Amino acid sequence: MIRETYYSVKNKIVPVGDRVFDISRFRKKKGDISPLAPSRELLDDWNQDRLRWKDYVERYYQELREREEANKLIGEITDLAAKDDVWLVCMEKEYPCHRFLVIHIIEKILVARGALKQPQDRSELFRFYKDLTRSQIKVLRTSEKASKRGSGRNPQPLVAIEQLETTGEEGG
Repeated sequence: MIRETYYSVKNKIVPVGDRVFDISRFRKKKGDISPLAPSRELLDDWNQDRLRWKDYVERYYQELREREEANKLIGEITDLAAKDDVWLVCMEKEYPCHRFLVIHIIEKILVARGALKQPQDRSELFRFYKDLTRSQIKVLRTSEKASKRGSGRNPQPLVAIEQLETTGEEGG
């Protein structure tokens, strides 16, 4: 079974003995970057709001198609996930993140092999985030957190994003 988590909680939730694959660009050993990590250029474009999530997804999948090492690693992870629990670990706490894109690929392969009934459906998440930049997603999450804390104001996330677009404060 393929699972996912992020660095901050990895040691708390991943059982001893489960295989863990760090697929981020920011690994402890210098120069030890996973072939499943997005390129520096792609990350820079994402972090500087030059891309919407749908563009990031398209470019990331293209990068994977062009990397032989990435395809080999996806095959290895898929083989392991067919028998045991395997974890993908990265920096981001939740979707959208490239680890969910890798999981989608692996789940589709597992379905084709008959090792999984169906991939987890994240289409609703994709539709929600597809036209947003990283900064817009941050505004959305900040707004959601404020409303969960029961603050006096309860700004609507999409209104906050529209305000960013009209004021030009989205940074990009």
